[in-house]
Amino acid sequence: MRLAGLGVFSSSAAVVVAVSFANGGYFRESWLWIALALCSLAGMVILLREPIVLSKLDLLALAALVVFETWTALSAAWSSAPTQSLHDAERGLVYVAALLAFLLLVESATIHDLLGGVAAGAVLVCGYSLGERLLATSKISTDVVSGTRLNEPLGYTNALGILAAIGVLLSLGLAVHARNRVERALWASATPLLLAALALTESRGAVVALAAGLGVLVVVEARRAELVAAALVLSASGAAALLSTLRATSLRTANATPGQLSSAGARLTLALLVLMLASALASLAIGPLAARLRRQRLSWMVPAVFALALTCAAAVGVLGVDRALGPRVDYWRVAWHEFVQNPWLGSGAATFFQYSLRAGMPVAVLDAHSLFLETLAELGVLGLLLLAAALVVPLVAAVREHEHSLASVSLGAYVAFLVHAGLDWDWEMPAVTLAGLLVAVGLLVAARVDRDTIAIGLTARIGVASAALSVAVIALALRLLVD
Repeated sequence: MRLAGLGVFSSSAAVVVAVSFANGGYFRESWLWIALALCSLAGMVILLREPIVLSKLDLLALAALVVFETWTALSAAWSSAPTQSLHDAERGLVYVAALLAFLLLVESATIHDLLGGVAAGAVLVCGYSLGERLLATSKISTDVVSGTRLNEPLGYTNALGILAAIGVLLSLGLAVHARNRVERALWASATPLLLAALALTESRGAVVALAAGLGVLVVVEARRAELVAAALVLSASGAAALLSTLRATSLRTANATPGQLSSAGARLTLALLVLMLASALASLAIGPLAARLRRQRLSWMVPAVFALALTCAAAVGVLGVDRALGPRVDYWRVAWHEFVQNPWLGSGAATFFQYSLRAGMPVAVLDAHSLFLETLAELGVLGLLLLAAALVVPLVAAVREHEHSLASVSLGAYVAFLVHAGLDWDWEMPAVTLAGLLVAVGLLVAARVDRDTIAIGLTARIGVASAALSVAVIALALRLLVD
């Protein structure tokens, strides 16, 4: 791995792992340090890297995110909870710093390393969480929100679930685009571990997001034969990992004795190790199988994906959307009522909790479990448009003409993040949002073309360095002044 690639890989992996182990970055105490670390990374890139180029889409994405977070901060002026609104803006500085740092750091040749770092971070986090459960020697602790579902080190089971889902999509895509057999075997071996962790989170939203991301990946992937071959080859070990995990009921039961936990953990550990080795060996068959599939007609794959999506939608309709989505529907009704009362400016960032209290929700709920509905309710129509502008720019980059092979992998993972953000409170969990922003950077960098790029000379470097310093200063000021 080249030095530049190693730097990108280690930086992206470190961000995912470090923030995940800081309770997912949920608590305010960690925001300043994360923002300062990311601003420092941006500063080092400005000082050490030559040349640095940015595209117009890069600048547009960054500007849109800055304007959205500025609107979030301004909402404190009319918010009924101004301190909480400024806290939301403080967390937003983490996202601005991350987007700036990685747009400066990543170039077309290191997108593979960027996605590899995010995937490796997801594997490490999920591996730790899974290992903690498999090696448990005492009764499984429970809490009101997660019950016995896997949630550490982030502290929220659905956040761990979507991180595992993003890891699955990236690992599968990287196995398809591996540069050699060893790398392909390594990414293939990660799939059973990630699926086992996903199963123990029991996160329905993460499964929906994974299905959406996989559907997009199948449709847009240029190496569709290799992708289908990889999915077929790894499906057996993946299904076995899911089945083995779901059958280990002692690992999901609060009443299990230490002996039952130890026995179930040992059996599942052995099964997963065998399945990971089997996946690594089976990856050798991806190339030959893909060669055979290229001789077949794969045009049926696109309508098949949409047929599957329609079937799932019909199933949700038959089963009842309330049962499928749980209490989220109630949260969304409260958010809509909040929007109706404050349609233009919104009620102010981080005020949803007040409306949920007035609605008499049985459990204290701080967030609407949908980034888009909550933004509409708290920041009004303009706020939602600003958010949409920030999140849509990477999608615009995805549809531009480019030849980078990993754009499809980035798009699949990014779509999974967006879908899950519409079903949960990912924006309040920086570990998840940072993973989503990093794969978005992959899309933006893949779309860079010479005619649209801007070389960052000395004057521009001073300006960019000043911007990074401003983010750090504002983050520090908000920490000192907002109480």
